[in-house]
Amino acid sequence: MGSTGRKREKFEALLLKALTEEELDFHGLIHARRPPAALPIPGGERIPTRIDFDNETSENRTVIDIETEDAWACSMSSPRL
Repeated sequence: MGSTGRKREKFEALLLKALTEEELDFHGLIHARRPPAALPIPGGERIPTRIDFDNETSENRTVIDIETEDAWACSMSSPRL
């Protein structure tokens, strides 16, 4: 079985566990992952961070749209909203 088949089996086992058990430590699983290798940005371009708040889409919620460059540390430190 190739690498893709093993990854699929691992994913299916994790999905089954997530759907059938009361607790699964998703936060721990995310932190245990190795960060993906950073891809070089062509020409050294940078994307400015932009944060928009939308109070019109929902009567009871505020939608927060965040646009920024990919960064492993950023995604791991974002608060749970």
